[in-house]
Amino acid sequence: MFENKETITQEKNTILTLAMHACDVSQQGRKFGVAKEWTYLLFDEFFDQGDLEKKQNLPVTMLCDRVTVNVTAS
Repeated sequence: MFENKETITQEKNTILTLAMHACDVSQQGRKFGVAKEWTYLLFDEFFDQGDLEKKQNLPVTMLCDRVTVNVTAS
């Protein structure tokens, strides 16, 4: 079977999407302390993005506003 360049590109994108999804769901399989640490690092990244959006007078993306998102203390 001969595949054209577009089909190969679509297949590569599908494989990359599946790999990224596997990385996302694998986090819950880690020990709690490790998962918790990475979760708080992710919060920091989101909040940094929200701070930047506010600074540029852009609408703040959902879950990126450190003032309105309720994150429990560690």
